[in-house]
Amino acid sequence: MNIKELEGKKLFREMQISRETLDEKERTLNLSFSSNDPYLRSWGWEILSHDPGHIRMDRLSKNAPLLLNHDTEKQIGAVKQAVISEVEQKGRALVRFSKSALGEEIYQDVIDEIRTSVSVGYVIHQVEEVKKVDGKKAFKVVDWEPLEISIVPVPADITVGVGRNQEIIENEEVTSMETKNAPTAPVVEVVKVNEDAIRKDAQNTEHKRMDEILAVADQFGMQKEAREYLTSGKSIEEFKNFVLEKVSNAKPVATQSTEIGLSTKEKRDFSMIRAVEASMKNDWSKAGLELEASKAVEQKFNKQAKGFYIPFDILNRDVDYDTEGTDLVQTTLLGSSFIELLYKKSIVKALGATSLDGIVGNIDIPRMSGGATVYWQTAENTEVTESTPTFDKVSLTPKSMGAIVDVSKLLLNQSSMSVENMLINDMTTAIAIAVDTAAINGTGLTGQPTGLLNSSINDGNITTSTGLTYADVVNLETLVATDDADFGALAYLTSAKVRGYLKSNPINATYGDRMMWQNEKAGEGSLNGYRSVASNVVPDTLDTNHSGLIFGNWSDLILCYFAPGLDVMVDPYSGAKNRLVSLICYMDIDVGVRHLESFASAENILIS
Repeated sequence: MNIKELEGKKLFREMQISRETLDEKERTLNLSFSSNDPYLRSWGWEILSHDPGHIRMDRLSKNAPLLLNHDTEKQIGAVKQAVISEVEQKGRALVRFSKSALGEEIYQDVIDEIRTSVSVGYVIHQVEEVKKVDGKKAFKVVDWEPLEISIVPVPADITVGVGRNQEIIENEEVTSMETKNAPTAPVVEVVKVNEDAIRKDAQNTEHKRMDEILAVADQFGMQKEAREYLTSGKSIEEFKNFVLEKVSNAKPVATQSTEIGLSTKEKRDFSMIRAVEASMKNDWSKAGLELEASKAVEQKFNKQAKGFYIPFDILNRDVDYDTEGTDLVQTTLLGSSFIELLYKKSIVKALGATSLDGIVGNIDIPRMSGGATVYWQTAENTEVTESTPTFDKVSLTPKSMGAIVDVSKLLLNQSSMSVENMLINDMTTAIAIAVDTAAINGTGLTGQPTGLLNSSINDGNITTSTGLTYADVVNLETLVATDDADFGALAYLTSAKVRGYLKSNPINATYGDRMMWQNEKAGEGSLNGYRSVASNVVPDTLDTNHSGLIFGNWSDLILCYFAPGLDVMVDPYSGAKNRLVSLICYMDIDVGVRHLESFASAENILIS
């Protein structure tokens, strides 16, 4: 195997939790997430280097997520500190568990020693071949990047390109789980934990962060802003980016073509299923067109695929069905491209959100933050007092979003065009849900965009002691109208449970003849005369048993889709028991709000 093929791969490594470091009062746990112990793969031994400069710790140190089973939809906490102990040749972290229902459930399992394994997800950037171990090739990973830490169940076999697990047992041999009869690695000597050294490393890292932020703040006169970054634990890189945006001009939108120039015949011949099968078998001999297209995208945009790229030439290709001899045809997709299908399936896009697709590079969208002032002349010859509008900008940067689609292995064996387009339908649905979720409730942390509910939009101020009233609904419209923003694509969005509440509660409790949610048709309704839509992308767990209602001009919500296209990574192992193949579909997106005053939300609606 060419070692260059390892670079860019996302892998996982598992170790055991030591309950002795659990602080039940603070809900924190000190754990070891990595070591330099050799691990046997089909292509040889892999050794993760813990030498200085060989590990990129920026992302893990920036409040990275604590996940369940590496599922980005199941965050159960956060990484508060992460350091590399060069003495032990191990990575160590302090994690805190969330108080959410899922976080509490897993936290209790850890306390009860039901869940005893922790795993780190990481990406390989550079590998070097070293001296053989037990007659087999050995590779030292000299540049790798931990992305997240997960609590995982009993170790399972997840092989190359998808994951890896291993148990570390004191004074015993490290056993590879890739094959039943795999040879064993050399005995690994367990080093006693030097807690003082770990604490000192953490203190030095924090002092360095504070000193660098204060130095930049003094240079540009931003001491007030620096205090916010210091107290929130944000990195020096984040503060530098903030300062750069403040002192620089808005960047223009890139105009480079997002397509790689496939001919009409090549677009017609391109097969997503053929590319999936080739990636699954690691044999591209029958998928030359698909492989060359993916490489062309990598070369044009200088970004390596996690799996393989489906270029914009194909994403903009019309979906066309072979209707002969099949019952799988979905005529609702006929004549639409992948991007058009994605827009049709997106709730926020249907409400009127503005979409920018195929953007190359970061973009800044200027907006006026302070308008001109009106003055009246006291006499014909008096001058009108001059006023200057003020401006700021909405900055949009690529954020990698992944959506998982499970496909039957039997279905992948079919060659019908309708099967391929069923796959397209599933992929666009999964991505649309992920985009909507980010647009509504993205945290702005751990690589996520900042969604509406986590932006500084108008607060409807619903109390927990009472249910939602008609006056509360009208108040949302009033907040938007007070800011002169009640125009454009005005509509309500809420959760299914709040819709149920609105459909069963009258406008006037005394008479009770008209319910708040009216004119239900095709899943939509009317709330105080405005279009109203319910979707599960509005969570029912904003606070325990509370949900939200959003009103606003949805055209001021911006969805930005960045080139180079759709990145698909194939996982044939996780669902192998059920004869399923998981497709992890990555797209670079971001979400922005053109005018925050265009939206108002009630985020504390009691629904239990």
